[in-house]
Amino acid sequence: MKGRPMLWALACVASACTSAQLTSQPRPDQCEPGQQVACQCTNGSAGTQQCAEDGGGYSECACGDDGGVGEAQSSSSSGSSSGGHGSSSGSGSGSSSGSSQCPSGMTSCNGVCVNEQTSPSNCGACGLSCQSGTCNKGFCQPVTMSTATSVGPLSAAAGNLFAIDSTGGVLYGGAVTGSSLPKLVSGLGYPASVLAVASPAIVYVSEETANRIDAFTPTGLPMFGMNAQTANASAPIGLGTDPTNVYWVLSTGVPALMASPLGQNAPRQVSAVPPGAGTNGPMDYDTATASLFMESGGSIVSCPVNGSGCVPFYATPANLQLNDIAVSGARVYFTLEDSQGKAGGVFYCPTSAPCGSPTPLATGSTWSGARQMTVDASYVYFSAEPVGGLGPSGIFRCSVNGCGNNPLPVWPFECCVAYMTGDATNIYWDDAGNSVSRLSKLP
Repeated sequence: MKGRPMLWALACVASACTSAQLTSQPRPDQCEPGQQVACQCTNGSAGTQQCAEDGGGYSECACGDDGGVGEAQSSSSSGSSSGGHGSSSGSGSGSSSGSSQCPSGMTSCNGVCVNEQTSPSNCGACGLSCQSGTCNKGFCQPVTMSTATSVGPLSAAAGNLFAIDSTGGVLYGGAVTGSSLPKLVSGLGYPASVLAVASPAIVYVSEETANRIDAFTPTGLPMFGMNAQTANASAPIGLGTDPTNVYWVLSTGVPALMASPLGQNAPRQVSAVPPGAGTNGPMDYDTATASLFMESGGSIVSCPVNGSGCVPFYATPANLQLNDIAVSGARVYFTLEDSQGKAGGVFYCPTSAPCGSPTPLATGSTWSGARQMTVDASYVYFSAEPVGGLGPSGIFRCSVNGCGNNPLPVWPFECCVAYMTGDATNIYWDDAGNSVSRLSKLP
């Protein structure tokens, strides 16, 4: 989600909801404690070496009663016998022999015996890296990237993550592989939304009270600022983009959709928008229809970028609440919350025509508390919370082809995800305004 927080998120913060503590530990410098690798015994048979508990190196080659003496790894080994990442053969060539046998509870990944329950570079499956996070019971553990309070909308692009603090007027940002989000810019006029663009590399921030759209480099250096208001409208909020333009909505006066070419200070009005459009949630572009999809008055509208005007796309039923939307692969995905715990969940509609009957992906009373989401070509990642005391709390994954009542649990939490975004390798979320966390996607 890239826009303002929903009312439920504000209520959660007001009631002092707390999240499960997220911690990260650095990966050992030399090897992974408990990791086993193949080695060669003097009689030609295969033995094993195990990394010490402190990660400082491997034990001598264990060859059994009649295996002779092993050719031991150096104590300065980096976890591979010959420089190949995560690979080892008995001859030290750095490639897998394909014939190594691992002890019970260990798996051979490219010829190296690892514990997929604890290995941060093979967590749950060979080659699944937790980056700077740890692995527990086959699941990568989140990395807390920021503990700044009141951190709001998030945006990721080109290996960087950005977040804003609306009340404090601050832009944070940094590499997604890091464990912190440094403060880049302060003194902003109530930043309502942030949008990172990969090419050209620009970070846009809408400043609601200053009536500006500011453009920064990924390191926070100012590029230019645009006067975002018109004679009839002001207060820029949501941000969106297509391959050539950045867009925003003016929310007061006569609401309007505005645009400017990427990297240029040339604002123009595209069309009028319905009152309340873009106030909550993201503004996502669909290539197939050349339209921006956004929330408006609790439902979804489609706004062609040719200026022909917004049209209704999906009318949310009176008993449901629209929480988040995302566009991917000529589909609009959205989450609906049912206060009665019956009909909410994750749904989608094709972008080609107004939608009357959305297709359910994760539904039923269990998922009536579906909240924030991020989508890629294969999966929908979404947060959910109990409704009326029913249903789990956490982040879950559902195939874009559907998962019924059985989405895959990704990470548990107590309360509350207010914003979520993702890129090719990670999902990111703001945990009740108390922290920003990163988690590697599952294979």
